[in-house]
Amino acid sequence: MKLKPWLVLTSAIIAFVVPAPDLSGCTVFLHARKGGPFILGENFDFPTGLGQIQVNLKGISKRAFISVPEKALRWTSKFGSVTFNQNGREFPYSGMNEAGLVIVKLMLDETVYPGPDERFGLEELQWIQYHLDVSASVEDIVRSDADVRVSYKSIAPLHFFAADARGHAAVVEYLDGRTVCHTGEDLRHRVLTNSIYRDSIGYLESLNAEARNKLLAEEGRTRSVDRFAKAALLIMDPARETDGDPMAAAFDVLGQVAQNSTHWSIVYDLKRRALRLKTAKNRETRELRLSEFNFSAGAKKLWIDIDRSFQGPSDFTEFDPAANAKLIDSVWDSMEGFLSELPFRKEWARYPNEVDSREIRRFKASAAKTIIELLKSSNFDSARTEIEKIRASSDEYYFGESEMALHAVNMAQNDGRRLPDAIAMLQLSAEIFPRSAMVHYWLGKGFGFSGKQDLAVENFRRALDLDPEYKPAKWDLEGLEAIRNPTVLDEAALTAYAGEYGERRFSMEEGRLVYERQGQTKIILIPMTLDRFMCRGYDNLRFRFLRENGEVTAVEAYYNDGRVLLSKRTKRNFFSPAAEWGMISGER
Repeated sequence: MKLKPWLVLTSAIIAFVVPAPDLSGCTVFLHARKGGPFILGENFDFPTGLGQIQVNLKGISKRAFISVPEKALRWTSKFGSVTFNQNGREFPYSGMNEAGLVIVKLMLDETVYPGPDERFGLEELQWIQYHLDVSASVEDIVRSDADVRVSYKSIAPLHFFAADARGHAAVVEYLDGRTVCHTGEDLRHRVLTNSIYRDSIGYLESLNAEARNKLLAEEGRTRSVDRFAKAALLIMDPARETDGDPMAAAFDVLGQVAQNSTHWSIVYDLKRRALRLKTAKNRETRELRLSEFNFSAGAKKLWIDIDRSFQGPSDFTEFDPAANAKLIDSVWDSMEGFLSELPFRKEWARYPNEVDSREIRRFKASAAKTIIELLKSSNFDSARTEIEKIRASSDEYYFGESEMALHAVNMAQNDGRRLPDAIAMLQLSAEIFPRSAMVHYWLGKGFGFSGKQDLAVENFRRALDLDPEYKPAKWDLEGLEAIRNPTVLDEAALTAYAGEYGERRFSMEEGRLVYERQGQTKIILIPMTLDRFMCRGYDNLRFRFLRENGEVTAVEAYYNDGRVLLSKRTKRNFFSPAAEWGMISGER
């Protein structure tokens, strides 16, 4: 089943809506105490959990998968490795090599990779494989920045966490076009999620004792900074220092920072060169020891599906180019309108068979990225002539509907003053992709935020004409029309809903119905109909009260990601039948 573009885009352009759980988040930590084992744990959180475990050999000559004008780096792998791949062999998300070095990638929307310079550029995932091939330590990775960087032509904005068999760790980020490394004393907490490291540290250190205890006690706090703080507090807790299994303890920490989108949980023992794995589809804990594999250049290249059960290398099979291509097709197609738009899928899938190829690669450039570069020093109207030249140069540039929307909305996210340019870029996208429900939806969002509600409604409706099941357009159109045509309930009608519904509490304050849960921030509710309410300032959550024989008996919390949670009424305020059916105006 394909994932709709709105699901893929949500995590990257969430600033056009309210904060929601990270759909492409991740969490990684290193628990390393003097004299003890060095244990690294990672959660992989993403819309899809497809993947493979790849066994990579040493003594293999490689040439970087990169297009001109980047220089193609050449190297020979010094170490074998076991990696976790979703985009095919040679492009891992994480892994461990024979030296005990582990590298993990995590999404970071604020990433800006360095521009062209004298260094070699590597595609962001191949940067991981390169270091697993040639680096033995964190220090090797940090030193390499003088010669090798992640390429500005890369697709995904990432930052990286690395740790080695000596218990050393590093965070590598690319901010404002320069490399930022945190190591040693500068890495006060060896944890990373999906926020800039220094921002995560600032958040953790801003929490007083009461706030820290509350964070540890609560479930469901999935914001990036909350996951960072919770993981850091858990691994600092002396009470967790036991003589038990440290890898099992790491899985416990991962479980406490997991999300609905957590597909893989992996724990590495850096000294033992061993790892354990659980996936959402296979909850069995499986273990691999790198010492059991033959990594020599003449050995077979092995792989196994990430959800398969295994006991060791004998359960792996020889690398299959067809299976590699099938994985890429499945993952890229599931990211409909984003990865599926990239013009070099065949070359990407073919690369593991041509790692030493001398082919000069010339891929089409991203029109969206090129336009964004133009807009860094100009506005859309001033750059229109150049933009039209790009639009006409189909041999040199490719247009992706999701990528255009992604960059337009990110531009407005990073600087609200650029909203007019973002809208202009979305209008251009609507001209190029007139039958894209997703483009018309985001164009409607842009108009809504600029105060042009009629145009917002028009584009939401156009999106639904193109795709009647497009959930975000349904959600936003319903909310906008409720604001434009408000339902007014008197205090007696609102009082009928006051009471406790399990952990959810609704009360009357100054004539308004207010919601809170477990002492969290109170939220004012806005009537949409008699029994349905929006949350002021929290557009991802709404409520529907349910009745039996005219009395309110339960409430449904329903979210813009499709979740619906039912809570029965457990405590009620006294009210009369007249209060239950108070005056109402507007649509019921």
